[in-house]
Amino acid sequence: LKQETAALETLEKVRSSFPKSDAAAQSYLIASDNFAAKDQIDQAQKRLTPLIDSEDFRKTEFYPYALLQSALLSERLGQPKDLEEANKSIERLVSVTAVAAGDKGDLIFAARLKQGEILRKMNDFPRAQHVYEELIRQPASRENRIIARLELAKSYNAQAADQVNLGHAQDLFEELTYSVEASPDVSVEAGYNLGLLLEKRGKPDEAVNVWWNRVIADFLLSEKRPAFEPNAKRPWWLGRTLVDLGALLEKQDKLEDARRAYALVGEMKLGPPSEGVARKALERIGLPTAKP
Repeated sequence: LKQETAALETLEKVRSSFPKSDAAAQSYLIASDNFAAKDQIDQAQKRLTPLIDSEDFRKTEFYPYALLQSALLSERLGQPKDLEEANKSIERLVSVTAVAAGDKGDLIFAARLKQGEILRKMNDFPRAQHVYEELIRQPASRENRIIARLELAKSYNAQAADQVNLGHAQDLFEELTYSVEASPDVSVEAGYNLGLLLEKRGKPDEAVNVWWNRVIADFLLSEKRPAFEPNAKRPWWLGRTLVDLGALLEKQDKLEDARRAYALVGEMKLGPPSEGVARKALERIGLPTAKP
């Protein structure tokens, strides 16, 4: 109802009337979410502090979620000290959750994935790699293990100065690109990264083959107008694949093939920013844009 003051006052009444209740613990999360939605990060973190610091809530189901929310808020601030604080919150979450409850495997997995992402933002790729390797060794669903392997591949790839790491990255990207168990989103993202890695290793023809035959043909052209499920990630990766494929074909002087790649971005409505980039590329190489 947009009555923020009254809402916050009501939550405060819950805390004063039932200070050690689960409802009181939950009220801190609700208040924090309110400020986080308005990008008032300091206020959002302030609302979490009593929940995180109080011994009364240490064994509630809301405590680990408060730690994860705190980590996400610190990540949004984005400074090195904030990212380090986010990492510490996740380490704390994992230690208390592992002791307190054995049924929070999905929460720990999600927190560890986020931790790896945070460590990569800190350019601490060896620690991120360790996090993902640990995730792969832990019991998890098939889908979660596949996601962890993709993130591990990206961590190896970020350490490309080491040829051993680059080889590990290529092996994992290939495995996920051609896996029948991986989701389409994972296969497309892995295929894009595999092609990019092959191009950087001086194998442009192999990159074109992966991008066109494995990614675009299998996941875009197999249906004339593929229907993507809500929140699917692959339209973005497909658009990026076509843009980079077009650029690589331009370098090889294969302008007709490049035009076809660029034109598909708009024809398949793969969205920004790829559609804008492809449109400008078509104008640059002097060929007409495809009709909508």
